[in-house]
Amino acid sequence: MQFRDLPKQYEVLKTQIDAAMVGVAASAHFISGPQVKELEKALAEYVGVKHCITCANGTDAITIAMRAWGVGKGDAVFVPDFTFFSSGECPADEGATPIYVDVDQRTYNLDPVKLEEAVKKVVAEGKYKAKAVVAVDLFGLPADYPAIKAICEKYGLLLMEDGAQGFGGSINGKLACSFGDISTTSFFPAKPLGCYGDGGAIFTDNDEWATLIRSICVHGKDMSNPNDPNAKYSFKKRIEYSEAHIDPEAPIRLNKFLANAGVCSRREADTFIEAGVVSVNGVVVTELGTKVKRTDEVKFHDQPVKIEKKVYVLLNKPKDYVTTSDDPQNRKTVMDLVKDACDERIYPVGRLDRNTTGVLLLTNDGELASKLTHPKFLKKKIYHVHTDKNVTAADMRQIAEGITLDDGDIRADAVEYASETDRKQIGIEIHSGRNRIVRRIFEHLGYKVTKLDRVFFAGLTKKNLKRGDWRYLTEQEVNMLRMGAFE
Repeated sequence: MQFRDLPKQYEVLKTQIDAAMVGVAASAHFISGPQVKELEKALAEYVGVKHCITCANGTDAITIAMRAWGVGKGDAVFVPDFTFFSSGECPADEGATPIYVDVDQRTYNLDPVKLEEAVKKVVAEGKYKAKAVVAVDLFGLPADYPAIKAICEKYGLLLMEDGAQGFGGSINGKLACSFGDISTTSFFPAKPLGCYGDGGAIFTDNDEWATLIRSICVHGKDMSNPNDPNAKYSFKKRIEYSEAHIDPEAPIRLNKFLANAGVCSRREADTFIEAGVVSVNGVVVTELGTKVKRTDEVKFHDQPVKIEKKVYVLLNKPKDYVTTSDDPQNRKTVMDLVKDACDERIYPVGRLDRNTTGVLLLTNDGELASKLTHPKFLKKKIYHVHTDKNVTAADMRQIAEGITLDDGDIRADAVEYASETDRKQIGIEIHSGRNRIVRRIFEHLGYKVTKLDRVFFAGLTKKNLKRGDWRYLTEQEVNMLRMGAFE
């Protein structure tokens, strides 16, 4: 079956096509040359988005987008059941589970009503995390994106538009390949924008995704430094942590809503509620136990707050950074190091002295932060201590047995020499959260701590994390922290 009369196309455009091919051959820029850059710019301007990144084909375009989003095992990706193989194949190749949804019998595009039914079912079952939707434009007609986008926003789903068959189509003046958080197209000869061979393109307004996509297209190369063949783009995949059985219409206690919004802990929220600084739908609420819906307008000190997606960042803190969200003295803070981690407001859990290095957790999970720092639930910490002189065996025993400081008795859970030959290096395990406790223990015994590094906190370590660098916690680590599985 002949989809297009390509010989006739060539006959009509022969002069321009031949000149273009000769120009490419003469320049020897066969991969991502100036002609490709010109095409990307023209396509982005035509569609009306900031970025267009070309790739090998339409299937690769979907796969690359999935990878940029971190789609993987445990994720559910909703796709129409009337489509080409790649719609479900690409998320499956990344480890996700495609959920096939019926199409509209009039248009053969994804049916929004059936889509919401499928999303609700996945959310209720709790087996998979509802992650993304792949909507496919067919027969020159874009899918019903106003309805599909509303569903995605309601359930926190990412939207991908496969505009390979819809390119050139529009809804209310808005062109195909501009509806998705990421949109893709194919240059396969049978497509509206076919070429002599194969090719694909990815469209987005998101600068971070665009940078990541360009890197993935060239096997992780840092495209900001293209002349260095060894330069790799260091990207960190944002992890979407599962929260089982979320119904956007289900009532939730107001104190939990505030905690999940990253404002404070539940206990602190109760205090704020009683103080009359929290309102719901314009009415001040002071009654504890009040329940709200996620769709309600909740304000804290007259500022709207919403339940944020949870973020958990592990930082290997360097020296000379203050462990605070801001500093009146304009010193460097740990927030300067994690500013690119997320748009949500995260904050450090506990404190490390300005000159203390090592493991530091930052999150917007107020409930977890409270659990990790509350005296009742203090977690194990291990420090690597360097002192100005050798620590005697007698003092080591005293640290283990306990000493009396100005604010009370304190003893280490464990203490030992960190080096067989250097008695200035000590490893100390302790649960106390008292201010500067490790430094004060050694100062009490006549030692000056010259270097202090926290190597372990609540089961978290800085393994494979360079000083000053950070990473997202894995979902397993988060689940262990939530369950209180670590000491």
